[in-house]
Amino acid sequence: MSLSISRRLLDFATVHPNDRIAAQIERAGKEEPPNTELGRPTSLGLPKLSDLGHDLLETPPMTRWFVLTRPFLMAALYAVLFSLGWWPVAILVTPLVYMTAGAALHDLLHHSLGVSPRLHGILLFLIGGLVLESGHTLQATHQVHHRKLHTAIDPEGYVDRYGHLRTLGEGPLYKHYLACWVMRNRPHLRPWVVLEALWAQGVIVLALVVGWQIPVFGVYIALTVFGSWIFPYVGVKMVHNDPGDDVLQGTRTLRGALVNRLSCGLSFHLEHHLYPRVPGHKLHTLSQRLDGRFEKLNVTPTKTL
Repeated sequence: MSLSISRRLLDFATVHPNDRIAAQIERAGKEEPPNTELGRPTSLGLPKLSDLGHDLLETPPMTRWFVLTRPFLMAALYAVLFSLGWWPVAILVTPLVYMTAGAALHDLLHHSLGVSPRLHGILLFLIGGLVLESGHTLQATHQVHHRKLHTAIDPEGYVDRYGHLRTLGEGPLYKHYLACWVMRNRPHLRPWVVLEALWAQGVIVLALVVGWQIPVFGVYIALTVFGSWIFPYVGVKMVHNDPGDDVLQGTRTLRGALVNRLSCGLSFHLEHHLYPRVPGHKLHTLSQRLDGRFEKLNVTPTKTL
């Protein structure tokens, strides 16, 4: 009995919830949920990307390096402000570190910045490590998220099925479950996932030990962990509607000068799902070219600040 309980606890701790669903589907002899139609715009009455303009895929070298170095510049700004005693302002800068890192990682996940393959893996590690995320884990799960959006086996979007409180409570486990999914389903990425997990956990332990002596470090890590914990709610739940909705209605796109700027393009989530090859800095332009078409398809952007 104790062995059975131990095995169940181990399974709970190391198996992504969607792997259990996939196993149930397989045992029942059912077919895997089909790929989502999102990302196939022509079948939804929308134009091909080439018809919207080839310039949407262009990233000048200066823009590329600005996007990739911006998270480190924001982290340096935080450190300078904190060291000068302007810690309230420094704390306000911390979300910008997380948002700019998320935007850079997002573009890297889709290979939309034209980065060489050799540099690509290094940047995933460095930028992810800045905010205690595993870039290689996110790349693997995000690719499936796009193919299986609003299905029972989307490894990132499983929290879409949860209520608001449960999604908030899932924060401390979310990143762990994504890593479990990659370890189980993408064995070739295990070395990277283990390395990135050791880095993140090592930095957190170091912050617990010396953070009170080095406040600029301790506060940064505490806020970064908090940002990671609320990501399932802010970065997944808030940008998707209920999984049962129509694909065009099931993913939100936000309109607001402040939110669009602070999110570095991540608020144009529907546009991104429809045309994932478009880099974040071009999503605002893409949204302007699609707004009239969205109106004809009864897609209503969410108005924000």
